[in-house]
Amino acid sequence: MFLKGENQRGKTILVSCKYPYVINEVYKLLNNKNSTFNLKCNHLYPLYKFLHYLSKNGLRFEIINYSFSQIKGNINFYLALDFNKKDLKIIKYLKQKSIKFKSILLISEHPNYQIYNFINLSNEFDYVFSSYKLSDRTIRTFFPYIFNEVPFLEEKEIKKFYSSDFKNNEKLDSTMIYSNLSSFTKSNYPIRRHMLNVLSSIDNLKFKWFGRGWDISKMSLFKKMTYKYYKSNILQSPKLIKEARESYGGELINKNILLNVKTKLVIENFKYPLNYFSEKFIEPLIYGCLPIYLESEFPKEFYDYFSEKERDTFYAKNANNAIAMILKFSSLDIKETKKLSNHLRLSINQFIKENNMNTNLNKASDLILNELI
Repeated sequence: MFLKGENQRGKTILVSCKYPYVINEVYKLLNNKNSTFNLKCNHLYPLYKFLHYLSKNGLRFEIINYSFSQIKGNINFYLALDFNKKDLKIIKYLKQKSIKFKSILLISEHPNYQIYNFINLSNEFDYVFSSYKLSDRTIRTFFPYIFNEVPFLEEKEIKKFYSSDFKNNEKLDSTMIYSNLSSFTKSNYPIRRHMLNVLSSIDNLKFKWFGRGWDISKMSLFKKMTYKYYKSNILQSPKLIKEARESYGGELINKNILLNVKTKLVIENFKYPLNYFSEKFIEPLIYGCLPIYLESEFPKEFYDYFSEKERDTFYAKNANNAIAMILKFSSLDIKETKKLSNHLRLSINQFIKENNMNTNLNKASDLILNELI
């Protein structure tokens, strides 16, 4: 499955994704006319903004459900969202046909989730945008999960789209949202479990956590993911204590719960590579929730952009520091934590502007439009 964009001059771009459902879902968003639906909270919003920007600049998109070999006409740009063996085959096919085209690879997922040897294979692309260094050809960016700014739910939008959630959701001091995962490589999954145990056992802290795969009793025994989550329960440590199991809030259909949460503890899946951080840090800011970032390092340029006082509102040096920060902010009114969250969001957006809009999607859009127009 692909997205094909074409302008009035007949110049075309083909967009592929490691996960085909993303192509289908973002195409629906691109053609969404439903005014009761707010796009900002959708996890594909940055990709939607990217495609919408290209559309405003003359590219008309259509979804292609058939195989690449059946696509007619020239391809001027091939854009791959994360790495897929299929992309490599297509690029080699185009080169064999002596078709003049440019290829772009946007890396947003962690390298553990890419195919084996993808660092060397990525050199088949003309341009590679990534927040972490792959090779000398890598064009380094800061944010793989932002187009040009971090969005924010305005008060009028909350009243229009989420008034019932805002009124009915439980008010919490802090939360964690993670799937029940395991890994044979060194990961942050154990520290997540540790923090779930610690935070759920603190008296007078309104803490509840959420995520997929923790209540296996409600899952089908015939699904592959059930086995994966069951294995995590057996292999991972530390085991969840009684208080942690009792403070589990179940799976979430959406993240609207964050509208009423002061802080969210953010722990990446892995500490490495240097400079990589995901949407986990960005997402709470959309809802006015303050992220507390633990167990990973920010890019040096981003870290140094903030004063020490500012970093003390979102960056935890260690687990004890994170707990102290969560307890400190739990004593504040939620209006105050929302102000801190908003200040952080605006600072990130300013950082993006001052660094020439250096995000994966924005750099790719400039490159595409400069070549096609």
